[in-house]
Amino acid sequence: MRNRFHSLSYLFFGLVILCTACRTDPKVPVVLEDTVVNMRVSGDPLGLNYLLNYDGTASLIMPQIFLPLMNFNPISYELEPVLVKGQPIIKEVTDGANKGLNSYTFELQEAATWGDGTPITAKDVAFTLKAIYNPNYPSPYPSYFNFVKQIVIDTNNPKALTIFADKHNAALFTIGNVSVMPAHILDPNNIYDNYSLADLKDPKNKQKLSEEAGLKEVAALFTSPKTMGREGELNGSGPYKLSKWETGQSLTLIKKDNWWGDALAKNNRMLMAKPKKIVYKIIPDMNATISLMRNEGVDVLSKVSVGEFNKLKEDPFFKKNYNFYTPEMIAHRFIYINTTDARLEDKRVRQALAHLLNLEEIYETIYGGDKNPVTSPIHPTKPYYNKNLAAITYNIDKAKALLKEAGWADANNNGVLDKMIDGELQELNLRLSHKNSFNDWINIAALFQESAKAAGVNIIPTPLESKPLQQGWKQKDYELSFSGSTWLPAHKNLYQKWHSKSRGNYSAFGTSESDALIEEINKTIDEDKLAELYTRFQDIIYEEQPVIFINTASDHIIVNKKYGNVTTSAIPPRVFVNEFALQTVPVNVSNN
Repeated sequence: MRNRFHSLSYLFFGLVILCTACRTDPKVPVVLEDTVVNMRVSGDPLGLNYLLNYDGTASLIMPQIFLPLMNFNPISYELEPVLVKGQPIIKEVTDGANKGLNSYTFELQEAATWGDGTPITAKDVAFTLKAIYNPNYPSPYPSYFNFVKQIVIDTNNPKALTIFADKHNAALFTIGNVSVMPAHILDPNNIYDNYSLADLKDPKNKQKLSEEAGLKEVAALFTSPKTMGREGELNGSGPYKLSKWETGQSLTLIKKDNWWGDALAKNNRMLMAKPKKIVYKIIPDMNATISLMRNEGVDVLSKVSVGEFNKLKEDPFFKKNYNFYTPEMIAHRFIYINTTDARLEDKRVRQALAHLLNLEEIYETIYGGDKNPVTSPIHPTKPYYNKNLAAITYNIDKAKALLKEAGWADANNNGVLDKMIDGELQELNLRLSHKNSFNDWINIAALFQESAKAAGVNIIPTPLESKPLQQGWKQKDYELSFSGSTWLPAHKNLYQKWHSKSRGNYSAFGTSESDALIEEINKTIDEDKLAELYTRFQDIIYEEQPVIFINTASDHIIVNKKYGNVTTSAIPPRVFVNEFALQTVPVNVSNN
């Protein structure tokens, strides 16, 4: 009896302490351990090699596995250290072989290691930048790093290096934001030690280098499923490792034991990693996703269509169990036009298509009255956005006149305009490809199809999975295609998407003037001069219409209320699941 009395006393005493704590600070959350976050993605990533491809799904997963030297803080938008100790030392070189260049000296974190315990060194950074230029696989990044000239590793400190580069208004962001890859795994025989960055970048060497056995050897390893995620663990610098990838089902990341960044995360939120496990569930169908969310099978949903988002906000179950976020994106939505298609080479045809897209109807019916029009590749928040360019209005008569002027007529009276091109009758039957699971694109495509009929243009909505959609862009095997562009708070580098020599220029538009402007923009530091150059470039794009701009964008994100530390931002990936923690909130006990 006495023992029972003591047990009850201890229980009562414990409850008193708990309630006292609640009264003292009723709003402090109690963090629960072993958090598992389930996030929906619409499809498999094209791969998990940063230097080969970086699609939407990969952009969510890769930052958990491979870290950059620096990254943008999601709150302050400032570029902050991740793999490096602090801001680089930046100097203008005034003599020697690199005279006129800028130098950027970085020192890596002492504690930083790969998943197998090997230290992350300057050699890994040099390897990463060199690997971009191996001619035996198509990396999308060479044009981003054209301004980088030389990499020098400190002979006295393997954790330090200096990068020499042309003056470039996005240099620090571009260099600092590259995700570093492990040289000891991907180049175990030190093949790249035999080549300078200049050797690899020189186009005159491309054919010769593509035939060299060493570069073929590292290319095979670099692209193999075994080393890059399809089989086994990805050996990265980040807090998580790939535990399992079931194609079409899910990718599972688990937190590394004794990860080096945990000791530094208290003073550097860029290294924060709280969940024990992150599961990316591959669910193309939105209805299936919502059903799983009702059973708590999915905790995080991003890139929700506006209509679906607004509907779920009013759903009693979702109101009770989920929070809704709409972070602004430094981004815009548009329709690519394949200017290599003979029917679409004439700018008058492209201008006519722009006049057949009823933006006001789209804003009202798809985006709930939010307009946010945009007329160029530059985001309206930028000081050099060209405000003198008016949004192109829906105007069937104008579209008909432009098409007639370009030589299009309905010679066979079937309701679709046609024209003789290279001795063959061509009709304006235009596929409009889009991601098959995104309702906004599906609905806009239907509206475009209907509005274009009146001018004799047959728009054919063509839903595709992510991989064939992007392959179509790369191979120019499409006519029209929905897409979006997002970037970080730095000067807009137009080369990758707009220069005629870039693989990433999916509309294939470019003139000698537009190319020259892009090159001049990148090396211009003076802000007034920069604004003039950007303005002229926007004038050209507006006149030529190689894409049809729709609007700027916000993300629409839904997160289960059981998580704390939910940060959303304009900075990709816009919802930071690495900071999530399960939590309960103590009952607010009255002090009376």
